[in-house]
Amino acid sequence: MASLKKLNDALSKLEEWLLLCGLGAMFIVLLVQVISRYLFNYSLIWSEVFARYMYLWIVFLGISFGVRNKKHIRVSILYDHYPRSFQKFMYIFLDLAALVFFTIQIPVGIRFCQGYFAVPAAGLPISMGFVYLALPIGYTTVSLRLIAEIITTLLEKGPNGPIKEEC
Repeated sequence: MASLKKLNDALSKLEEWLLLCGLGAMFIVLLVQVISRYLFNYSLIWSEVFARYMYLWIVFLGISFGVRNKKHIRVSILYDHYPRSFQKFMYIFLDLAALVFFTIQIPVGIRFCQGYFAVPAAGLPISMGFVYLALPIGYTTVSLRLIAEIITTLLEKGPNGPIKEEC
């Protein structure tokens, strides 16, 4: 359990750092774009493309962040009116269903991005394969996070775990 917690904490720190850097880079590039366009009448050709690709990375890494903070979409009406033991069962079942989906998507994402390594990105000197690498990396991080969540929920003492999500 201690090694799972260490892995979970390390993944959390890496995730937060990458999301913060990605958001910061996107903000700075778009701010420079707006300033250069309106003050100097000069537009950076690559800024909008960079922001679009950075947004893709932020979304796919953010899925795992949402799972960790229990902020992903759930239909909570199903288990709000049932006993805690049933809530725990439903929570594990929904996490398992999501885990199956994201685990299936990992090889699909790998095959998808492999097909784009020969394609250059428009406006940036990188391959589109690196842009689409966000898919398998995002699917892998969310799968690891779901495994940790399932194990944590299973190891909780009794049926009264912290199942209810706060808004």
